[in-house]
Amino acid sequence: MTTPLGQISLLADEHGLRQLTLSVYHPFEPSREWQHDPRALHRYKTQLLEYLSGQRTEFSLPLCPEGSPFQCRLWQQIQQIP
Repeated sequence: MTTPLGQISLLADEHGLRQLTLSVYHPFEPSREWQHDPRALHRYKTQLLEYLSGQRTEFSLPLCPEGSPFQCRLWQQIQQIP
């Protein structure tokens, strides 16, 4: 998707948003098992664009990031920042 920050790729499944990639230098290339489904990503795109335009300060979307144990602990701490 195109945003004021540049191209952003979103990866989500039935559990939530798995990955958000700002594709400034390295275009995102999903594995073959992922399928493009604009309808499934609509709510993620909408809230992200609302946030970037200043209309939203909080997200109400399920998140399900994948990462190392350290990354997961870090993301949990970052979510506590107002």
